[in-house]
Amino acid sequence: LADQVQFGTYNAALKVIATSNGATDLRISGDITRNTCEWCALHVGQVYHRGQFTPELPKHPKCPHYYEIERTGAEPVDPDSAFAAFWGLVS
Repeated sequence: LADQVQFGTYNAALKVIATSNGATDLRISGDITRNTCEWCALHVGQVYHRGQFTPELPKHPKCPHYYEIERTGAEPVDPDSAFAAFWGLVS
């Protein structure tokens, strides 16, 4: 349960940070194993564009999938500084 909450928080924060820093595309990443569910097998590698509905991740307990920034509009986003800026807004 703790892993699911942690992955969910990471994915939600990444979507907010990426959007506020000009990211245009997010991709679902993670390993596919023989125990991977059908939804994950069909969606790993899928790219979502800004403004498009992005599913909540993780989809199920022990789901190892997460969002990665695929492409940004301007310059690359440094995750450490973006997180620090985000944390400054919410704390």
